[in-house]
Amino acid sequence: MLGARTNCKLIALVEELRQDIPNVKNCSDPKAEMMKSPTDPHVIIDVLEETLASELASFSQQKTSIEE
Repeated sequence: MLGARTNCKLIALVEELRQDIPNVKNCSDPKAEMMKSPTDPHVIIDVLEETLASELASFSQQKTSIEE
């Protein structure tokens, strides 16, 4: 399995190759730029936990309103 740093390096290399090919129109890709830098896994876990807590609260409210 490839690590986050390897994925970032591959994206950077593909972007560099894309810019070097004369037939490819040189355009900016903000998403590719963002993906060039590795993501902190702790940030991902925090966001997932927040999203899960929010979804569970929403589900609990829906369940309570259905039961009433």
